[in-house]
Amino acid sequence: TVVRNCEGLGSGTVTSGPEGPQIHLHASVGAKGESARATAGHVLRGTVQYPVEVVITEVLSPALSRRPNDRARGIPTLHFDG
Repeated sequence: TVVRNCEGLGSGTVTSGPEGPQIHLHASVGAKGESARATAGHVLRGTVQYPVEVVITEVLSPALSRRPNDRARGIPTLHFDG
């Protein structure tokens, strides 16, 4: 779905992976000028031109990782390590 001129809110995680950081992001965005039409779900790709705020909270303990989960059909899910 292409959404232009929108406002939104998102949340996600950044964990260490074998090839570097793994970003998992959810977002809900509303298209300006289109009443209450909104789109929500996983962010797979996008271009942000004017970010206003990004709040990052670092979790030092417990360690987190994202690993394939057989119960979720192999989709990587968040795990508490240790």
